Amino acid sequence: MSAGDQLLRVCDVPESRVIGELRTDVQAFGLQFSADSHYVLSRWPAVHGWRVGSGALDPVPFAPIRGLINTYDMDISPNLPLVATAHYGNRALIHDFRTGGRSGPVLQHTRAVQAVSFSDDGRMLATGSRDTTVRLWEAATGRPAGPKLPHPGRVNEVEFSNDGSMLACATPNAVHLWDVATASARGPGFAHHGSTPELLFSEDDTFLALSNEREGNRTLS
Repeated sequence: MSAGDQLLRVCDVPESRVIGELRTDVQAFGLQFSADSHYVLSRWPAVHGWRVGSGALDPVPFAPIRGLINTYDMDISPNLPLVATAHYGNRALIHDFRTGGRSGPVLQHTRAVQAVSFSDDGRMLATGSRDTTVRLWEAATGRPAGPKLPHPGRVNEVEFSNDGSMLACATPNAVHLWDVATASARGPGFAHHGSTPELLFSEDDTFLALSNEREGNRTLS
């Protein structure tokens, strides 16, 4: 939990006790645990990480990155010690969250990157940008994994299906579906009205749920 007093606390649920507490420079927002539960990260206004030990939180030394103050989005790989971050400075980055060191090259766009998402197998990373494109990358190397996927407006959110075959991408007025293997559109997509939606595939990928600030929640199939 992150409190208004700028304290990060990690609690042991079965034992109902706080096992670690650390005062942070800023409030920690967008908390995520690593898949092995050994690290907890926050994304705003910059990425911070802590190793969760027995009764202690040990900071991971993420080095400040010049020109990249605000982190729009963050996603942790499900099976590699990697965290991807989306930044105002027209790029996304991948770090090793155990050390805070960079992993691979800068993932470049021509305008601010607003969304990042790893596939469930951890092999692919998608980035969505205000430059109206989505890019696919090899997570382990940072190499491009296909052509740019064009959209009619800025891309606010990206989400892989659970089997990795589809990618849902949200623009201000629609959600677009792509076939990952062929980089081709899957159907006309779904219209919506409002601000950035949150996207979630059902476990069997039959349904896609989205939420936005204006319309509330909708479920699409």
